[in-house]
Amino acid sequence: MTYDFLFETGERFLLIAFTERSSSIRIISTRLANDSQGA
Repeated sequence: MTYDFLFETGERFLLIAFTERSSSIRIISTRLANDSQGA
């Protein structure tokens, strides 16, 4: 296992984690916006 492999795997993991987090934030903010409009 080389350093390049570790770096590539870590970078991919960070990218996946960031993408999942930003999509959940988008879902939550959309839900909050819909709730405030419906009220």
